[in-house]
Amino acid sequence: MKRLLITTTVATTASMGLASAAAACASFVAHSPGEQREAYHVDLTGDGPGDGDKLVGGRVLNDADGNLIGMRYWVQDVQGTDADGVSHARVGSGVTVVDDGVIFNSLMFNFPGEAAGHGEKMLAPASGTSTFDIIGGTKAYAGARGTITVEAVGGSNSNDAFFRYEVECD
Repeated sequence: MKRLLITTTVATTASMGLASAAAACASFVAHSPGEQREAYHVDLTGDGPGDGDKLVGGRVLNDADGNLIGMRYWVQDVQGTDADGVSHARVGSGVTVVDDGVIFNSLMFNFPGEAAGHGEKMLAPASGTSTFDIIGGTKAYAGARGTITVEAVGGSNSNDAFFRYEVECD
């Protein structure tokens, strides 16, 4: 039964119709519409937003033609929370799943001053960019290294973003 389940899972994944981000390890750009992003605050202490809590989420990644090329997921540890429960710093990790492999990255956010107000709502500040280190991968992305630059677009309420993967592999 397990063998049948695994075979079915592989066949289902292969038939999802993901457009390949790259035939082999290569750099690529993906767009993620804000309405195809989900993020959740996990209150581990039970006393409202604060240090030690988690932010978890995922978002769809599309190519320039709007075709699905993968998914991006993340987990962040909330640190540096002020008296109003706004997170000024977070660290964590992310994974990008595309048809030809998985890309792993580290995450670190530091929201000084006004940018802190976007803490629970934004992957990155409402405008500008954030850059994360690629720390590994699987399949075509085995031994991956490089950066992911996230460019937030559309203002503070849109959550639209472009992801620029600058990647090299062993």
